[in-house]
Amino acid sequence: MDNKIRAICFPKYKITLADYLRDGNELDVGLCLAGIEKAVAHLHSLNLVHGDLTPSNIMLDDENEPILIDFDSCRHEGEKLLKGGTTEWSDCGAKIASFSNDEYALERIREHLVAYKPDSA
Repeated sequence: MDNKIRAICFPKYKITLADYLRDGNELDVGLCLAGIEKAVAHLHSLNLVHGDLTPSNIMLDDENEPILIDFDSCRHEGEKLLKGGTTEWSDCGAKIASFSNDEYALERIREHLVAYKPDSA
């Protein structure tokens, strides 16, 4: 072998958080938020800023654990952003990747989830 990566296999998740909420499903908001915050904290520990945190960029696994996706806006903190985040969820005036960009998006997601009412409520 030439020690080159030939393929990467990823699990396929069935639904985004945005679609799950749109469908009116029950959600353990505290558990979901804790998972999202833990994932973002891990990125930040690596000096990375996601840059486009939205419910559409969070998948749910079979146990409704959140999984971050869509890393095309991800940059090291302090680097120039190549593209802005999603309008409703991001500080679109930001020009530099900063942990505060993700914190802003996390607060929007937190507000959205706390206000969420499933169809059965």
